Amino acid sequence: MSKELFVSLLNNITLLLALGFLYSLGAAGWGDWRKQRGRVAAGVLFGAVAMAGMIFPLIYSPGLTFDGRTILLGIVGLFGGWQAAAIAVAMTGALRIWQGGIGQWTGLASILSSAALGVLFKHLHDQYSWQLDSKLLYGFGWLVHMVMLACMLLLPDSLRWKLLADIAAPVLIIYPLATMLYGRLLLLLEERTRAAETLRESEAKYRQLFEMESDALFLIDNRTGDIYDVNRSAVDLYGYSREELLHMKNTDLSAEPDETRSASIQAISANCVKIPVRYHRKKDGTVFPVEIMATSLVWKGRSVHIPAIRDITERKATEQALRRNSEIQTVLREIAESVLAAPNLDAFYERLYQVIGKVLPAQHFHVNLLATATREIVVPFSADSLSVIPPRRQVGKGLTEYVMRQGHTVQIGPAECERLMKTGEYAPLSPAVRENALSQQFLGVPLFDARGVAFGMICMVKAAADPPFGTEDADVLSTIAAQVAVAIERKQDEERIRESEARLRVITESARDAIIMITPSGELCFWNPAAAGIFGYRQAEVMGKSFQILLPLPERETLHRRFVEFLAAGQPEETGITTETEAVCSDGRVIKVEASLSSIQLQNGRHAIGIIRDVTQRSTEREKIEYLSFHDQLTGLYNRRFYEEELARLATQRNLPLTLVIADVNGLKLTNDAFGHVAGDNLLKKLAGILKAVCRQDDIVARIGGDEFVLLLPQTDAEDAAGIVRRISDVIQQQDKEFIILSVSFGWATQDNVGAELQEIFKQAEDNMYRNKLSESDSMRNSTIHVIVKTLNEKNAREEMHSSRVSEFCRAIGKAMTMNPHEINELRTVGLLHDIGKIGIDENVLNKEGALTNDEWREMKRHPEIGFRILGAVTDFSHLARAVLEHHERWDGGGYPKGMKERDICLEARILAVADAFDAMTGGRPYRQAMTPTAAAAELIQHAGSQFDPVIAKIFVEKVLGEIWNRCETEPA
Repeated sequence: MSKELFVSLLNNITLLLALGFLYSLGAAGWGDWRKQRGRVAAGVLFGAVAMAGMIFPLIYSPGLTFDGRTILLGIVGLFGGWQAAAIAVAMTGALRIWQGGIGQWTGLASILSSAALGVLFKHLHDQYSWQLDSKLLYGFGWLVHMVMLACMLLLPDSLRWKLLADIAAPVLIIYPLATMLYGRLLLLLEERTRAAETLRESEAKYRQLFEMESDALFLIDNRTGDIYDVNRSAVDLYGYSREELLHMKNTDLSAEPDETRSASIQAISANCVKIPVRYHRKKDGTVFPVEIMATSLVWKGRSVHIPAIRDITERKATEQALRRNSEIQTVLREIAESVLAAPNLDAFYERLYQVIGKVLPAQHFHVNLLATATREIVVPFSADSLSVIPPRRQVGKGLTEYVMRQGHTVQIGPAECERLMKTGEYAPLSPAVRENALSQQFLGVPLFDARGVAFGMICMVKAAADPPFGTEDADVLSTIAAQVAVAIERKQDEERIRESEARLRVITESARDAIIMITPSGELCFWNPAAAGIFGYRQAEVMGKSFQILLPLPERETLHRRFVEFLAAGQPEETGITTETEAVCSDGRVIKVEASLSSIQLQNGRHAIGIIRDVTQRSTEREKIEYLSFHDQLTGLYNRRFYEEELARLATQRNLPLTLVIADVNGLKLTNDAFGHVAGDNLLKKLAGILKAVCRQDDIVARIGGDEFVLLLPQTDAEDAAGIVRRISDVIQQQDKEFIILSVSFGWATQDNVGAELQEIFKQAEDNMYRNKLSESDSMRNSTIHVIVKTLNEKNAREEMHSSRVSEFCRAIGKAMTMNPHEINELRTVGLLHDIGKIGIDENVLNKEGALTNDEWREMKRHPEIGFRILGAVTDFSHLARAVLEHHERWDGGGYPKGMKERDICLEARILAVADAFDAMTGGRPYRQAMTPTAAAAELIQHAGSQFDPVIAKIFVEKVLGEIWNRCETEPA
């Protein structure tokens, strides 16, 4: 390599670094690679600089030059993509064509290949998220310049190889390194540009959010309290200009003592998120409550915090109003409760005085009422030490009458009192009363009855020098007065009702039926103890209330109209009616009642008297009888009676085709014998549940026999019916078969025209069912036998081993008696199944470790009969049933269950008896030690001819056990 070559290469690298500097300046104004404008600008910039390098190249020979264009074009393709690369290629390619010479095509090829490789690498980088680190950039530069050297092959042979020998090594050493360095430079410039852009966007968003926030925001120094920044909401809230706030400290805004301000600052410095309610002062001096949310941070090297300050004046006012309203509502509720709790009006007034004092300045309070009958103003309650109030006086021109005439809340001070006296609207009874009135202020509210007529007032009194009553006091007292008026009337009514009840109590308290009285306006005014027992309402709860509270809501309007018509009639012949209807109890229950109504004319109108009897039980029993007349008691399905009526009703053209499906439970008797009738009933209920779940809403499902069900499927042809049966069968197949097997046979037939006989349709369905049953029933019964044996063995593991040994002994005896293989196999099977009847014996009896009691022994002795019934129900095992039934009979007739003797007992049973007894003696029990085989053989010999068939016993002892008959006789047991 010559010195000139190194100098040229260094010039190229210097040119690239200069380009990096220029790009960094241009990128700030033109944008980055990601934008269209940035890519076009990059293409022009890189193309121009590459052209500048091409003007001052390393001239290897005339027409053959070297410069840094391949580095630039590769980089512009890698970073700017195809648009930037295309611009740069066009610019440099045009210049290279203009330059011409022997290396023209080689130069164009290197231009195109460098840019193409850059674009290709950018595509791969974007698709596979390659990281543009130094290794990748160096490898990219090496590949670009390997391809550039390959382009040298386009030169003539005379120049090609010498050129490669001179230039290959420096190009592959320096150019990839320059590509890597320049790529890293561009990456750093990109990162700096993006960071600056992100910072600008962040600051712009901060300022936008800061200014848009509805809360007042400040930027405050934690140490000095100086305010560095505020938003528009802060200016609007406090009334200061932005410039004024920026020259203030945060403590200048507080309206609280220094220690409270200090606590707030400490809380903020500790990064406390929420500050309790504080009070601030506006520029105009207004003090208002605020809620502060503050966050601490570091800003420009300073420890600062940003408080978000919200004016909560309206919220505090709302909270205060809500508290006040809550207090008033509490008072109103307590007044209402006092009506029920107070035994009389005097107790109610005392309680009223205590309650009103919770919300009003009612230290001096009294109640004045108009006694209409005597034309007097009476004062039933007074707590007024300031006034001179007589307890009773004649109606005149007092303040009570004035308030009643006004019909609204009245507030009277000394001046107003003097005016009323001058106009004659108020005339004190005496000079003392007059002087007393002129030294007070008075707040009174009239009391109105239900008709809107004033019947008194409640009032509060203050000394004239005290603060005056406020508008709120007047409003509250007015609200309370409305409740008090109702309460007083209510209590007066109750007292009248109690008087009436005293007169009627002797008659009504002994009555078992409810006796009530209803006013002409429909209010309950009499309620005997029986009524309370029936409806659940206490007497105090219903007095004065509409009798409609006892009526069901849907019928309330109709029954009320009939009541009004009943009272309006009034003739003797129409004053008594008896009806059965529904009534509503206090707990919401609806009951059936029989009500007899009559009317009576009283002083204040015609009243209704009702005698009411609770007939819910009678009605329920009647409904139950009706239900049972059409439903099966066990399964809840319809019964045969309902089915037959529905069959006749459905046999119309509208319901055709009508399909009748008969379902019969296979092996129900076997299930009952093996597991008991409860298990059989559960099987039927399980099937009923499946049928109801699968069948449609309009289908009729009925149980018409012990194990027989029928489905009536309107508008269903045979194909659809087959689909329904398949769905039912699928559900049945999914049932748990570990304990009891549910197997059902189906048959169906379809009525396609009204003329078809229903009985014939039923017979066809039944015949189809029985054909299916022939193939399904035996299989089910065989499966049930296996389930029974498995269940028995699980109940008592000892039984499984016992049956297995007995089976082998039976097989051995049969072989010793030279029976044929079939007979031997039958003996072996009956040995396995001989105790199958124990499935019906209580598990506690089977597993008892001690000796059985007499009752338990009687229970155990039932198992041969149970086994006989189980096996007799299964075709494949029915021939073994007799042997199982008789295997506990004795040769001498002393056995059970029939007391059979000698050869009346079948051969298989006599063999079973010997095998069973021997295994019982040698197997042992928890309460009895097992015998040796020799001792057990001696027992067989001893009881041969009494308990056992002597021939079979001898064959067993000699041929199966291999013992000597005579010797065993002398062996001790």
